[in-house]
Amino acid sequence: MYQPIAQTSKSELDALASKVKRGLVPMGLLVVFVMSAMAIASEEGDGWWPAKGSVSIVALISSPRSYSGTRIRTTGIATIEFEESMLYLNPYDAEHHLFENGVWLAIDHSQAESFRRLDHQLVEVEGIYDFPVKGSYWACPNGAITKITMFEARNVEANHPGGPLSKPH
Repeated sequence: MYQPIAQTSKSELDALASKVKRGLVPMGLLVVFVMSAMAIASEEGDGWWPAKGSVSIVALISSPRSYSGTRIRTTGIATIEFEESMLYLNPYDAEHHLFENGVWLAIDHSQAESFRRLDHQLVEVEGIYDFPVKGSYWACPNGAITKITMFEARNVEANHPGGPLSKPH
């Protein structure tokens, strides 16, 4: 039967606390184990877990100062054009050059040539995020990814545990 805690004796409370502690210690160890496994998986960047330093493009756009000067890895739709290389949130933004929904890709001429095959494709990019942008990048209200060390196609279907993603109708 229910007994208000105010009417519970100290010895009954101590016994209850002991039972709770015994139950939580194993649970705490399990939580620590699971979190450690997740951290190891994210450092590896394999499978479904994001790689260490991964950040969504939404986070970069909404909180650019939080990531300025840090090495990041993010995913978006790349446009590779002369003096207008950007990473956008989605294909519509890329198609219509909606700069407010993207970040500048600071790439040189030789990088542009090698990255051009991924124009308007979903890509994963790693580099240093810079905000506010220093230099002559005129269309970068959300900062730029500089010193790019990785720029590769992102195969969503291969990384999705449920198999290929269906296109909306």
